[in-house]
Amino acid sequence: MLDSLINGLFQKIYGKKSFQPLFRKLYSFSLKGLNYGIVGSGETQTMAYVKSKLQGITNPVLFDVGANIGEYTQNLVNVFGPNCQVFAFEPAKLTFEILVKNIKNQNVSLENIGLGSKNEQIKFFSDPNGNTLGSAVNRDIKGIENKVEVVEIQTLDSFCENNQISKIDFLKIDVEGFETEVLLGAKEMLKNNKMNFIQFEFGGTQIPVRIFVKDFFELLNQDFIIYRILADGLELISEYNERLEIFSYSNFLAERR
Repeated sequence: MLDSLINGLFQKIYGKKSFQPLFRKLYSFSLKGLNYGIVGSGETQTMAYVKSKLQGITNPVLFDVGANIGEYTQNLVNVFGPNCQVFAFEPAKLTFEILVKNIKNQNVSLENIGLGSKNEQIKFFSDPNGNTLGSAVNRDIKGIENKVEVVEIQTLDSFCENNQISKIDFLKIDVEGFETEVLLGAKEMLKNNKMNFIQFEFGGTQIPVRIFVKDFFELLNQDFIIYRILADGLELISEYNERLEIFSYSNFLAERR
């Protein structure tokens, strides 16, 4: 009865011009409630979940692709403990220098390269003062004049082959729009079931490269269960829906079936 009354009330204001400011505020409120915009993050809880699923693995191998200045890398070490082996990738020279200063742990291998779909050198765009927005994608961000440098890119497959890495227990990718390129460079590791968990970010940086949540589903859904990361847990995404195409930042976790 109450639902019918509420629905009847809203039917009178749906789509009306005078109520658009109200609906925009409700939309913004809902996005925050849904944990879009990295409101509550939930990344540390996600690490704890992954760790609980890897209880039988004594020396988990963890990849932090897009390590920036090392905050996430340090959290990996804190959560997974002294027996983990972390590989942290950051291609930007200035940012990598800060990463080296921040991370002093014998279980972390710091790599001044990026990962992508092929072995190459590419232009990389970043704020000369250093921030979290360095990207292989040239974006027009108000107030930021991009510094351009040439960085080395390797495929995940070739890096693992060259460094005798037979499996990755947890792969985190936060590379500002280059996420699917990283996955395309991991075809062999994916095909041979050599990765257990993959965390990836989706948001506004996918707009310039025309990448959608649907692209991640097509790459991963056959072999992985996909969740969206909330502030205090995981929301199962049982099937793809176009309503997932929200270009406000959110993190997803893919777990091997």
